Amino acid sequence: MLNEALKEFIRQNFERDLSKIILSSGSYPDIDIKLAATIIDARKRLRFKVPEWAKNEELIFINSTSIEQSSSEVTALHKQRFISGGIVVDLTGGLGVDSYYFSRNNKKVIYFERDTALYSAVSHNFKKLKADNIVTINVESDQKSIPETLQLALKINSDPFVDLIYIDPSRRKSGNRRVLAIRDYEPDITVLKDNLLKYSKRVLIKVSPMTDIKSFIMECGNISSVDIVSVENECKEVLFEIDRDCTKDYDRVEINALNYSRGINTVKISFTPKEERESISSFTEEEQMRYLYEPNASILKAGAFKYTGVKYN
Repeated sequence: MLNEALKEFIRQNFERDLSKIILSSGSYPDIDIKLAATIIDARKRLRFKVPEWAKNEELIFINSTSIEQSSSEVTALHKQRFISGGIVVDLTGGLGVDSYYFSRNNKKVIYFERDTALYSAVSHNFKKLKADNIVTINVESDQKSIPETLQLALKINSDPFVDLIYIDPSRRKSGNRRVLAIRDYEPDITVLKDNLLKYSKRVLIKVSPMTDIKSFIMECGNISSVDIVSVENECKEVLFEIDRDCTKDYDRVEINALNYSRGINTVKISFTPKEERESISSFTEEEQMRYLYEPNASILKAGAFKYTGVKYN
């Protein structure tokens, strides 16, 4: 556990090379060197990703994979726009960054994580962060078990419905192979969607920036909006909002392209595929052309090429 001796060791060795720390284990028989090195590595990775957590000496981190796969503070704060003052179920909790920031502006968050060691570490961290409105549950949340998992969430909530279900499906198969097609995700949202909408009117899905937006909308259905979120001009997340009552076809789905940057106002462009298709590009006289304009990463991913040209003349 993270006792005072371990915390002091981390303070004194924070800037040391990790390989040298690991090799020095024989010199510190009372210190869990592997855990110390993992925490040092995690806090260094989180300095820009989740600064609030990086500087908190009370938090435990047990592996690098959960750090790599987690949302950043910026993208987690962005998700607060989808729900406020309600009950949120996070079916794929992971490191807990999204659950934590959801808890900051909602009544309750129910966090599920199937990995027992990660669950224990995150539960400890939530207590140290004083996130008392997060209920943590260590249970399998795969394709077959999610309906039972949601029933458990409803019992905890003492209500037949929750306000938002958030899910970040796995995009890797056996052998750590990446997948891009929506039907290859675990769980498969196209199969699970109707079950999810029995328990919540709205579902928020985080997918890979490599995901084909049009294919996802066409295959999934009930998509009310798509948020493409970049940080410092690097595309980080694509978020699909499912609404039980939404009957929009692809052409009418609102697509929001956002770029967050330090010291610069957030750039946001909102459009529909129909608006992009119907925009008419105009070109300046050849002798006046002095530069090329490249839209930010979110606009490029969104495909707002003609629309951007018209919007900015």
